[in-house]
Amino acid sequence: MTSRKFESQVLISFQSRGDSVMTGISTGTGLISGIDYSALTDAIINAERAPAARLESRLKNVQSKQAAFTQLSATILNLQTATSKLASASTFRTTSVAVGDPNQLAVTTRSGAQVGSYQFQAIREASFAQTTSRGFANADTQTVGKAGQIKISNPARLNSTTRLELLNGGSGVQRGNIRITDRTGTTATVDLSKAVSIEDVVSALNEASGINISAKIQQDRLVITDLSGGSGSLTIADISGGKTASQLGIATTVSGSTLTGNDLLEVTENFLLSTINDGNGLYQQASLDDLRFTTADGSQVDVNLDGALTIGDVLTRINDDADNAGKISASLVNGRLVLADQTTGAGTLAVANLNSSNAKDVLGLKTTPAGGTLTGSRLAAGLGTVLLKNLNGGTGITAQGTIEVTDRTGKTAQINLSSAETLEDVLLAINSATDSGGNPLAVTASVDSSGTGILLVDTSGSSASPLVVTDVGGGTTAADLKIAGSTTTTSIASGSLKLRSINEATGLSTYSTAGVSVPTGSFRITDSSGGQFIVTVSSTTKTVGDVLSAINQATGGQVTAQLSRSGDGIELVDQAAGSGTLSVAEISGKTATELNLLGSGVVGSDGKQAIDGRRVLTIDVAATDTVNNVISKLNALGGRVRATAINTGSLVSPVKISFSATASGSRGSFLIEDPNNVLGVTDPANGSDAVLRVGNSAASAYFLTSPFNSFNNVATAVDVSIKAVGASPTNVTISRNNAATSQIVSDFVTSYNTVLSTISTLTAFNTATNTRAILQGEASVLRVQESLSSIVNYRNSGATGDIRSLGDLGVTVTTGGQLQIDTAKLNDALAASPESVAAFFTTDGTGVGKQLDNLAKSMTDSIDGSLTTTSKSLEATDTSITGQVKRIDDRLALRRTRLTLQFTQLETVINSLQSQGNALTSFLTQFNNSKSN
Repeated sequence: MTSRKFESQVLISFQSRGDSVMTGISTGTGLISGIDYSALTDAIINAERAPAARLESRLKNVQSKQAAFTQLSATILNLQTATSKLASASTFRTTSVAVGDPNQLAVTTRSGAQVGSYQFQAIREASFAQTTSRGFANADTQTVGKAGQIKISNPARLNSTTRLELLNGGSGVQRGNIRITDRTGTTATVDLSKAVSIEDVVSALNEASGINISAKIQQDRLVITDLSGGSGSLTIADISGGKTASQLGIATTVSGSTLTGNDLLEVTENFLLSTINDGNGLYQQASLDDLRFTTADGSQVDVNLDGALTIGDVLTRINDDADNAGKISASLVNGRLVLADQTTGAGTLAVANLNSSNAKDVLGLKTTPAGGTLTGSRLAAGLGTVLLKNLNGGTGITAQGTIEVTDRTGKTAQINLSSAETLEDVLLAINSATDSGGNPLAVTASVDSSGTGILLVDTSGSSASPLVVTDVGGGTTAADLKIAGSTTTTSIASGSLKLRSINEATGLSTYSTAGVSVPTGSFRITDSSGGQFIVTVSSTTKTVGDVLSAINQATGGQVTAQLSRSGDGIELVDQAAGSGTLSVAEISGKTATELNLLGSGVVGSDGKQAIDGRRVLTIDVAATDTVNNVISKLNALGGRVRATAINTGSLVSPVKISFSATASGSRGSFLIEDPNNVLGVTDPANGSDAVLRVGNSAASAYFLTSPFNSFNNVATAVDVSIKAVGASPTNVTISRNNAATSQIVSDFVTSYNTVLSTISTLTAFNTATNTRAILQGEASVLRVQESLSSIVNYRNSGATGDIRSLGDLGVTVTTGGQLQIDTAKLNDALAASPESVAAFFTTDGTGVGKQLDNLAKSMTDSIDGSLTTTSKSLEATDTSITGQVKRIDDRLALRRTRLTLQFTQLETVINSLQSQGNALTSFLTQFNNSKSN
């Protein structure tokens, strides 16, 4: 009983290194043998773990080195920040700005700004276009009372302005004061120093006080009419040696009442292509030919206009084309391109567009050649007018011919307009028309108040006849100018003549209805037969022409994309002739929305469905709408115009709708078309661009314009912002900011000394304690110190300037290799020899800044820098040793488990032997007792 009970008890308990194998009591000693197995196991494991302990000692050293190299790398990275500045030429071009009138202008500079003195004057601040409706009692409850459709757009104007810089063959006009003496002998001085355009000149002349004259632009000339009633001479002269009147072509004296100036607009080879064709530019696809000329002998000359910016560039591309070889000569004559075919043959000189280019149209080469010479149409319309070919969305006049005009007295005149090229040609012909008896018609023709159409007004006061305009001889001039008709009133209005303002070359950066860039994205076109086509506008889609090409390529002719007939957008025309509906839906982004193509087609007069992407905001107003309803409808469209209610304080109908452009400057100008007079808006809203005068001399000053009050790169890396209009030019002085450069050199010295201090600490040897710092004797660190020391002690004996060493700049080496700086000497060097200082640091190969920067990069480069490589090697060693230690410990853990089992088995054996011995003793005792009995 005793032995069996004993055998069931726990024999051993181990408790060592935090592990325990519990069998009932926690002593770590054999219950039978009394042996301390825990101590024995620990002794065995510790003896076998000696290699791991040695590895851990080595690991500690490796990790200490890692930390040291990390510390050193950090200081060298800081040094590199400083050396990169010393290696950069921009460091030595740092400038400071002093503005004479800081209330007028704010001026900032960037790297590359040149030291010097400038004169700037804020002539005009940018303004937002704004107009108002008629008045209402309130915004909440009173209804507008009329229904109608209102359209808001930014149409091109028929009487657009012309900058003075474009006059006189691009030489411009010097601005200043002129003196005018009318026929009564009265004299007035007119200030034209702030005129930006020729229209500004006309306004200033008409507003001149003290004299009675009128001024206008006619056939590219200023025409001044004396209205004083005097009998003397009309004289216009320059003042104080100025040239303003002379360069405006009006510095003269006439005995009559009309002074007609010189022609101011001469188209030269220097004219930018963006200034011709009413601003509708050249579209081309890069690396592809744009024009094909076929000569009389059948030769073909294909010309690539890539990179052409001016008319002269176009002439050069044609004349120097490799295929030309003298077959065609191109020249500029009287504002037209003239092509002369030098070959002989039965053919006729012909011109064709290639690869979707519009060059033939833009360059006026659609005319018919005569005798081997093709004389193009006018490249530029002229001052204050437009080309007829760009009316009606670019379709122009279908058949130019003769029109007949009858005034209200019954006088009739036939006016031949077959050779007219500009709208001014048409207006002048009507205004000078006479009947068969030589009597002038009592009809005046002019551009209407909106600037988008023309207006014919009968001035006779008679009612004997209606005012009538008709085409004669099969022409369509009157019809296409929208003046054909008969009226018993005194006027005929054309309405909008839809001057083209968008063509293939128009960029997408400001194309959207909000005046901002069209976003990238995709949209789906569904034709009337159910065919679906996906069009993607990507970052490489730059122009309207690119969009047209993308759509036409995607639809394969089932839907045609073209410039809209309204002249200010893209039009999609269904060619599938199905029973469904042409539609456009977004897939990603708002591309179709901003192209104004989102929606469904409408059947036109040709029976085809079309989506007119005219850039216009359309609002359907109900008679029951309140002012707030109308405002909400407009603002929901998110276009270039926003509306709000204002209270004028009037006792009668004080509430008006204020319409404001979201974009400043002339680009934000807009026109509200309200044919039913729902809101009572009649005048166009015009925004003004900011104007900055550059220079003070009348001979050299010029004007810059911007839709914002900021101007970038007025001079190289110089930006100017207008804060307020200035009465006179203010001086702006840009000087070298030597203090900033000196600070950069000082920062370098500090960073350099920090590196040396760090190296000194990490490589020190303490003789008192006979101990070494962690990197003492480390060759790679010593090389760092030696390389840095070599560069800072470098002397460039071949330098052309007077700066050959850091010492020449007041930077010298002191105890322990540390640098010290004499700021006064450095500043003197920067002031006296700025170019030599810059060269000393930044010259490739020899520049100290370049050398230091290259050295710092060679040490800290994230791929193959010397310190980086060392750190990576230490990291690899760390990983390797850590792995080895773990493997040893894993093996020893298994070893401990096996020892525990072995000692348990040993104790069991001992227990069994003891039990057997006890049993034998008991047996012998019982045996002996029984024998004695």
